[in-house]
Amino acid sequence: MAVAQENKLCHKSTEGTEFWFGFMENRIFREEFHTVLVTVSARQSTNFKITVGPPDSPLYSREFSVSADSTRTVEIPWRIAETFGSETVSKTGIHLTSDGPVSVYATNWDPNSTDNSVIYPVENLGNEYLAMCYDPYVDPENPLSGNGRNSQFLIVATEDNTTVYIKPSKITDGLSPKDSLIQRVLNRGEVFQVQSENDLGTGLTGQGDLTGSYISSDKPVAFFSGSLSTTVPRGFRGWDHLYEQIPPVQSWGREYLTIPLKTRIADRFRVLAARNNTTVQVSGENMIYLNAGEFYEFMASETKHILSDKPLLVAQFSQSRDVDFTETGGDGDPFMIVLNPAERLIKTAIFQTYGTPNNFTDSIYFGIQQNYLNILTPTSEVANITLNGQNLSSEFKPHNENSWSFAQINISKGTHILENITGEIGFMAFIYGFGGYESYGFNAGYNFDLQLELGENIEFFKRDTLLLCRGDELILDAGPQFDYYNWSTLSTAQTITVNEEGLYWVEAGTNDGCILRDTVFVYESKPVADLGERFNEICYPQKV
Repeated sequence: MAVAQENKLCHKSTEGTEFWFGFMENRIFREEFHTVLVTVSARQSTNFKITVGPPDSPLYSREFSVSADSTRTVEIPWRIAETFGSETVSKTGIHLTSDGPVSVYATNWDPNSTDNSVIYPVENLGNEYLAMCYDPYVDPENPLSGNGRNSQFLIVATEDNTTVYIKPSKITDGLSPKDSLIQRVLNRGEVFQVQSENDLGTGLTGQGDLTGSYISSDKPVAFFSGSLSTTVPRGFRGWDHLYEQIPPVQSWGREYLTIPLKTRIADRFRVLAARNNTTVQVSGENMIYLNAGEFYEFMASETKHILSDKPLLVAQFSQSRDVDFTETGGDGDPFMIVLNPAERLIKTAIFQTYGTPNNFTDSIYFGIQQNYLNILTPTSEVANITLNGQNLSSEFKPHNENSWSFAQINISKGTHILENITGEIGFMAFIYGFGGYESYGFNAGYNFDLQLELGENIEFFKRDTLLLCRGDELILDAGPQFDYYNWSTLSTAQTITVNEEGLYWVEAGTNDGCILRDTVFVYESKPVADLGERFNEICYPQKV
């Protein structure tokens, strides 16, 4: 891990003063009650403005205020804020600006189909993304109901004349083939949604899950992915909306720790690779090898520790109500949460839990009945974590990764403040809730501190060591998030190519003063083991 020479100048988070985002298409069960919400939280009182549509001719524009240490939730007309259909340019981008730092959360609510996401400030957006979705499962008993429609993702432009390049991992609803190139030019506030082709009876191959679709752009964009409405896992009953903002690849991590959802028998996880020849290990089990855009899915009922030698995106999925019916009495349905890497901790979060909108009454649907908070922190910090000023030490239990502890806490509907009172080392946290045929979940916040890491090879479990096979070359990449680079080889490029053993370092910085330095030892493999006549040399990532 790199050492920061000026930590404050390298710090970024989900707090900010400018945000661009959008809502993907949700299943609409009751139009008169369908709702999209924007929640703003702040540590200091401030004013904010929400605009929908093109900046020069907005479809909606309102100003609001939020008090210190509180939240403000705003309902936006869903017909102008939600994006419908696939592969057409829509003017549904949402722009939020504030006088002071705020955190923003978005909710797409419908009876029996809801999900939320934390929203990232413009300064933390990027140019390279991969989609995290799930398999569509069309309701075989009622295929026209909308249940099980479309895996999907959504792109929001933050600047005019933004060129976006898309390589879908499956055939799209607009019949763009798998691995084809879709190219569009978007202006500020314009939105481009891509949905999978998964209608019954078409006879087309490659339908379904858009996970692993690759998106790049020449200017920063906001990126969201998930599902219009699906079951988790495929084949069960209990459909729900999946909606998450996806961090750019430069903000992914190599180490993740998971916590089970409270009251569930088990959860589903997906581990998505950004680069070829990625090695993954889950809690000491067998190595998993992934190429760019490939994912590994597993189920877990206990805490897990995920390690990799290259950047990963990890998402946690709540399972459909029928999977957990005996344990929960039928409460709950799918949602998706993008997890923080272990090194991307936050120190404070002001958030709101959710229930049923006030305008909705129904004799069958009972809405969210219980809200929960999951927290993960280094064990050394347990005594410093508070919720609404109350110490939480008694709530924590040891994680399977011994230096960490976690808590699963029942919390009430309303606004809550979670913090590390020392302000030194943080935590990761996510909020979720369950009700009859209903659920939601979102991350409390994401740490976007600039980081510089040249990599490590977990095959040897030595940090800051890379394996070079004899006669091969390695590319050391400092990442695109910096403005200048100075290598030990005297190169000033983002990447260098090395073909011999040795110690290499790079110093990288930004124009606003963040300076980071990282060192890596490149070890040349010199195999001496006798593998028999069938083998010569075996070098990572090959297996015997």
